[in-house]
Amino acid sequence: MTAATSSSPGRPRAASRELLAEAAVELFQRDGFEATTIAQISQLAGVSRNTFFNYFASKADVLWFDFDPLLAGIGSQLAATSGTLSALEAIAAVLQGFAREVDARSGDLVVGKTVFAAGARGDSSAFDTRMSTLAGVVAEYAAVRLNDDPDALQPQLLGALAATVLRVSLTSWARDVQPGSGLSTHVAEGMGAVTRMLVLPR
Repeated sequence: MTAATSSSPGRPRAASRELLAEAAVELFQRDGFEATTIAQISQLAGVSRNTFFNYFASKADVLWFDFDPLLAGIGSQLAATSGTLSALEAIAAVLQGFAREVDARSGDLVVGKTVFAAGARGDSSAFDTRMSTLAGVVAEYAAVRLNDDPDALQPQLLGALAATVLRVSLTSWARDVQPGSGLSTHVAEGMGAVTRMLVLPR
């Protein structure tokens, strides 16, 4: 990717989140996540720093370019799950659906596994924010299912559990160099481990 050119002086071509994400990924791959600055990303994309911040709060947010639209749908997907499933089963099904969608788009992801893994190690703030949001969304759903308050113990535990499983699964998937290893495999293993621990005999 080369710096965007403008059709008239001082007026770069219209920016987009994807343009900025592609520029950022190119620099992350070339120079490393920590060495890359927002100024460099903006310059390569042919936009101002202010324009960058119209789309992303930080360079760590760029790592979530592919995942944010899918995470945003988790609340509605939980609400649409069958009442015949337990709350834990519904949460597991929705997390698996998220993972399968990521796998289905694997060839089109702007932010690859290697870049995501390196960036998340370099700055976990965006990871923390999204998993905290996910925990809250799941707790809200669990509260409805359990006829409880979202801040009560059980909804909060289910929210924290979902966020922990997805965080560990994403991290494990991003570092997995085995060809064809999808996120859905890691989520299934994570939820399976949780289920087995919950039913261990005393």
